[in-house]
Amino acid sequence: MPTPQHCPSPRELADLELLTGGALAPVTGFNEPGSPVTLDLPEALAGQDVELVDPEGLPLATLRPDGSVEPLTHPQHGPFRRLHLTPTQTRERHSGATFVPVVDALTEPELDRLRGLGEPVVLLALTGPGTPELSPVALLRASLAAAGHVPGASVVAVPLASHGDPQVDHELGVQVMAAYAGDDPVLALGNGDGDYPDDVAAVVEADQPPPDRRGLVLFFTGLSGSGKSTVAQAVIDSLLAHRWGEAA
Repeated sequence: MPTPQHCPSPRELADLELLTGGALAPVTGFNEPGSPVTLDLPEALAGQDVELVDPEGLPLATLRPDGSVEPLTHPQHGPFRRLHLTPTQTRERHSGATFVPVVDALTEPELDRLRGLGEPVVLLALTGPGTPELSPVALLRASLAAAGHVPGASVVAVPLASHGDPQVDHELGVQVMAAYAGDDPVLALGNGDGDYPDDVAAVVEADQPPPDRRGLVLFFTGLSGSGKSTVAQAVIDSLLAHRWGEAA
């Protein structure tokens, strides 16, 4: 009989990546006593081995009844996958660097501070659900652009998700940063005051455009033949006419 499968939530998938990479040690599985790293399973799957899969159906790990996880393969989907390194890989590649957790685009004063260190810098872009100020992809784009302003800087994506409690998130963040940095220093930047470099500003503007440049989706629903397509076409015609200054 095949092992049943379950696709966790985005937050649970982020936790799973950290678990299988060793970033949450000494936590090694889901639902350990006192741990915020939890996973909700349908009742029909409780008490048996379950394959945890990504939204594309790729098996990532086997979940045991006690909550422990056995990795099957590393995540393979999503943009900038090359930037997702485990703590061990990160320490091997970037030993001796200063590690800087990043949740937002970096400003000129922050980059000046990093340049002043005079040593390699690794920007740990915290991309997990609920953590970054920008979208995860924009945070990585902005971090890569910022790294170009700091000689020798690198970017590593860390899927640290928010668990809805500031104290819990802080404690998990400290734990995960220690796993990635090892014996090297971790530098927390300030409040981000100041202007962005032009290339970083372009990423922020594209991710968070002003209201007059944001798109809008109109969803028409109703019974067959009720006029949805007719109304939708009338809206399109009106918008196109308005775009060129004609009467609606």
